[in-house]
Amino acid sequence: MSGIVSDNIDRQSGVIAEAAGGAEVRSDDPSASEGTVWFNTTSGTLKVYRLIAAWSSEATITEAKAAGISFGTPTAALIANGTSDASNFRTTCYHYNGSSWSGGGTMSNAGNEGLCFGSQTSAYNHGGYNSHSGSGGWHQNAEEYNGSSWSSAGADYTDNIKNNAGAFGTSETAGASAGQRDTGNNIDTGMREYNGSSWSAETNRNNAVYDASCSGTQTAGLSAGGYNSGVKDHGEEYNGTAWSNEGDISTARYYVGTGTGGTQTSALIAGGQPASGTIATVETYNGTSWASGTSLGTATYQAQTAAVSATDFQYMGGNLANVSITNTNYHFAETVTARTVTDS
Repeated sequence: MSGIVSDNIDRQSGVIAEAAGGAEVRSDDPSASEGTVWFNTTSGTLKVYRLIAAWSSEATITEAKAAGISFGTPTAALIANGTSDASNFRTTCYHYNGSSWSGGGTMSNAGNEGLCFGSQTSAYNHGGYNSHSGSGGWHQNAEEYNGSSWSSAGADYTDNIKNNAGAFGTSETAGASAGQRDTGNNIDTGMREYNGSSWSAETNRNNAVYDASCSGTQTAGLSAGGYNSGVKDHGEEYNGTAWSNEGDISTARYYVGTGTGGTQTSALIAGGQPASGTIATVETYNGTSWASGTSLGTATYQAQTAAVSATDFQYMGGNLANVSITNTNYHFAETVTARTVTDS
């Protein structure tokens, strides 16, 4: 039986009685919809659906990792490469299914801060930094991943070793990079697209930066922040043909981390380094502008990320304010949850 709670229903006292006015009466809980209020006759409680935004701690990574490469979604994530300290550059690779970690295929080239895009079963990485290698520590090797093993991609990026590039794309056959530096520390606006076998030059982005936070697909990309003679707050969107200047982030930052932050219309950036120090602040993008989000709680940079959107985001590992590299693993979600209305 269902009905409407009358304004004079005799429920406990003041606050509940007033809140119950006009609420639906039913023996079970309705489908979740933010703002819905009802009286559950089975539990004898007045309830409301509220939107809850929060970070939750999940299974720690098998090893501490920062500045690695990352791909996928919170329930199908992939992280590889990276470093566990200042001198140990990794070839290790791990899968995450939303609850636990498992080992993946070992990479041929150790390094960090590579140019990466794709998914857990279709990933691409180009280059990376390894202080034990030549060319100033940067290598130019490309590898692709099929979900179980890495192999040489055989596709050189372009004319020079590029690193710290912002990149986006959902598979190893449809990716893009924009904004990077070379071994001479030259920063450019170069835009490239990858089709699974070769790179092609496209329309340059507007602002020359490296280490920007990127999200989206090859035809709908988003870039925020970055570095060029100082930390930048630039926001740009790519439509598959050209770049446009869009909403800038509130806190200029770089070294946010590798991997996607979501989509062009729903993205999240967390942590990173501003002009000085390391921060825990979060910002979210709705396709038009950036807004303050729920803080990480711990200042972190160079993490590995995977996301579906600004409301379904994985933040894995990272460097804790130049103190230590961590194996922590956090998930951010916005969920509509039933809450009991009380007098207090």
